[in-house]
Amino acid sequence: MAQKVNRSDYFINTIIGPNTSVWGDVEVAGFARVDGAVHGDVTAKGRIVIGEKACLKSSISGTAITIGGIVYGNVIAADRLTLLSTSLIIGDIITRRIQIDNGGIVHGKIVVCKDDEKWQSALAEHHDAESVHEAIKQQQKSAPSAGKKLKTASSVKKTSGSQSRAGLPQNSPEPERLTQTDSQGESKSIS
Repeated sequence: MAQKVNRSDYFINTIIGPNTSVWGDVEVAGFARVDGAVHGDVTAKGRIVIGEKACLKSSISGTAITIGGIVYGNVIAADRLTLLSTSLIIGDIITRRIQIDNGGIVHGKIVVCKDDEKWQSALAEHHDAESVHEAIKQQQKSAPSAGKKLKTASSVKKTSGSQSRAGLPQNSPEPERLTQTDSQGESKSIS
């Protein structure tokens, strides 16, 4: 039986050209091509092509995705993902099929799911992790600065303990202990 062809997968209806920057999310009903810069998520119901000179700080989601440029973000390809030799992905990948040309670089987790159950599970896990990260970001933005901030690592110093330790002779050498001084000069043992 012949498979139904979706024409919107073959006609580019959104192009972000070279020397063009987009700040914000991009949602496309069909096929998208990016040759410029995007700082926001890119979602397409069809194919996405990221050109060799493109640079995205985005999560990308589409059916069939081809990447030749740089992507700082997660990639979700419902059908397949092709990474060209010039591609650099710093983020996680979830797809059903993947092809990485010699020279393509991925710094992140790659999950390839062939059956629907594993696909749905991987997507749910990904969305849960994104929700947690977003909640942490929101909490950090709304939390007031703490009055008692700990100093940097330069305030950590080694001291010798003087307490008696059970089971060891009284004259045995003590292990070194690490202490940290808070902003009010109080020392706390951290080892």
